[in-house]
Amino acid sequence: MVSFITSYNLAQIASMSRETIEALTRTDLAALTTTQATALTTSQMTAFSGTQISQLSTRQVSSLSRAQIQALLPSQMSFTASQLFALSSAQFASLDAEDIAFLTTTQIRALEAVDFAALSTTQLAAITPTQIAAMTQTQIKGFTPSEIGALSTEQLAAFAPTQIASLVAAQVKALTQTQISHLGTTQTGAFGQAQIAAMSASQVQGFTTEQVNSFSTAQIVGLTTTAIAGLATTQWEALTLAQFTAFNTTQVKSFNSTQIQSLDATRMGALAPAEVAALSSTQFASLSTTQLGLLAATQVKSLTSAQLARLSTEQIAALSTTQFGALVASQIAGLTTTQLNALATEQLSAISATQIAGLTAAQVRQLSETQIGALTTSQIAALGLEELGALNSTQMTVLSTTQIGAFSATQVKLLSTASINGFSVTQLQSFLPTQIGALTATQVQGLGTTQFTSLTTTQWSALTAASLGALTTTQLASIGTEQLQSLTTTQIKGLGIAGLSSDQFAALSTEQLSALTAQQIRAIPVTAIQELTTTQISLLRTTQVSALLVAQLGALSEQQIAALSSTQFSSLLTIQIPALSEAALSALDATQLSGLDTTQMTALNSTQVAALDSEAFASLTTTQLRAITGTALTALTDDQVAAM
Repeated sequence: MVSFITSYNLAQIASMSRETIEALTRTDLAALTTTQATALTTSQMTAFSGTQISQLSTRQVSSLSRAQIQALLPSQMSFTASQLFALSSAQFASLDAEDIAFLTTTQIRALEAVDFAALSTTQLAAITPTQIAAMTQTQIKGFTPSEIGALSTEQLAAFAPTQIASLVAAQVKALTQTQISHLGTTQTGAFGQAQIAAMSASQVQGFTTEQVNSFSTAQIVGLTTTAIAGLATTQWEALTLAQFTAFNTTQVKSFNSTQIQSLDATRMGALAPAEVAALSSTQFASLSTTQLGLLAATQVKSLTSAQLARLSTEQIAALSTTQFGALVASQIAGLTTTQLNALATEQLSAISATQIAGLTAAQVRQLSETQIGALTTSQIAALGLEELGALNSTQMTVLSTTQIGAFSATQVKLLSTASINGFSVTQLQSFLPTQIGALTATQVQGLGTTQFTSLTTTQWSALTAASLGALTTTQLASIGTEQLQSLTTTQIKGLGIAGLSSDQFAALSTEQLSALTAQQIRAIPVTAIQELTTTQISLLRTTQVSALLVAQLGALSEQQIAALSSTQFSSLLTIQIPALSEAALSALDATQLSGLDTTQMTALNSTQVAALDSEAFASLTTTQLRAITGTALTALTDDQVAAM
């Protein structure tokens, strides 16, 4: 059957009565062209029943003007899903708020995401919680950020967790504090890490303590540093230990001073070493002495030099010996001199030998006498050479004999002369032989007379030849008999012989005297030579005898000359022969004279030959006699001639 509608022109269409419209059948409606449909007046549009509306084709629906759509009543909202899908965003936006509220959840789900973006504030407010709950995630994403921010708390409460999770960053940023605070914990838990990260500090402040307490660790990680620093005290306190532990190092850096100062033992212990190290020097300095005392050894070991440098003397003093013992050498090196001076002796003693090696020379120089006295032997032994050299004489005076005994030979060499000069007799006598042997010539030379004479015989025997050779005349003069006789033959060779007195020479043992070098022999003063005993003279080596200076040889007494053996006599050089006195020559016996060779005989002058004892002269061999010069022969005495 052909509908009468097909014969109507646009004017006829526009003049149809309400009764005519109400009587239109499905066939009549299907016969309406899109052009005819657009000719319907807004008054005529209100005459359609909901059933008739649902019978319109999608082409007819999409051809309707915004005015026609706007004229529809809530009771006419019988659009099918296909019809609603066919509506443009502009057409959908033409619906009254009452019309939108009348839509079923099925109809709502038929709309496109872009349709929601065109809604006015009034239309948006008309959407019911039930309708919102029916929306797909794609439709939810269709809301503009401003629309999201305009939703009532009742509307937002209808959001399912999946819908919450579908919100994009721009939408999340549009949420108000009021909206956020009215979300359920299930909804709050639906926020992803990226969504949490998109929230401003102000938005995060909108979460209730219950909501904060329900955050997952992933959500905690999503909090920005600004948001963390902006947490209210109640929110901060609502965090569970698991949540607090979830903070990463970057987030820990954002803790404000109030948050830092509120950390209790549990939370302090929950901070990973890397997180403790991440705290800024300002954050770290805000910790109370009680909080610092809660740090575990592993946490203390992670502290940076900058953090330690910001600690006050009170905070430093609050660190336990266990904590101090956990510091590494580089951390120790970072302590200021003021901080070091604040250390108790117990704290200083807790530092291991490895750690003490981290002290700089400047730090060591600032240690108090009490602190120096508290250092253990292992700590003393671990001091670097530069650091040890930084100790002043005042600090040295407080070292115990046990501490001094801990010095290595290398360390001893680095002690300044002023430091050594400051040692008491007791301290100096505590030096081990190996330490005494390590002293340099300059160090030994710097010893005061009292110190020098206080050295034990054991210590004396440990002095090197080089050190002995550097002794001052004052030091040499102060050497006692016992000390002198304790020297080995090797040590004697290094001694400055010229500075010894006659009594000291007389105290030398035969072995010591025999060990003297030719150079040392020549350095013996004439007065000292004259004090040598005949026994000492008789034990001189031939090289020593031949090393005697003319003046020394000439100063020998008759008894001393008489003590020389023929072998010793034979070692005399021709230049030494003229130095022999007449008195000394007159004391020579036949055995001694037999040791002179022809060259030596030739070196005798006439006075010396005339001084020879006639009996001794008679023992000369013909070879020796032929060697005497003619001048010397003319000086022979009658007794000598008679004895020939």
